[in-house]
Amino acid sequence: MPDLFLFAVEDVIKIDGLAGHVLLPGISCGENMPDIAVGAPLAIVTPGRSRIETPLASYALIRMQPRREPLCLPITVHYPLAKDHIPQGSRVCLAGADQATVLDL
Repeated sequence: MPDLFLFAVEDVIKIDGLAGHVLLPGISCGENMPDIAVGAPLAIVTPGRSRIETPLASYALIRMQPRREPLCLPITVHYPLAKDHIPQGSRVCLAGADQATVLDL
């Protein structure tokens, strides 16, 4: 099954006490977006066309200003991925979306 585009990275931040880096803006909670489980396989494609495969580590429940419509849930990725590995404009996709990683289609 092909990758499902989730969002383009606008920023990558580190929050003290959080194991990993947060990718912003995050996964949209819009009507056409499936619910995606923690641990789901992600593919991050950088503007230079490198492909990084990593699991969705967690959702970062942080409040962003200004609020987006529809609401987006920022996600975290595990170390050793860092800000310089995931430049602005990188595309985050659900790799090979299937029933094992999508909770509700």
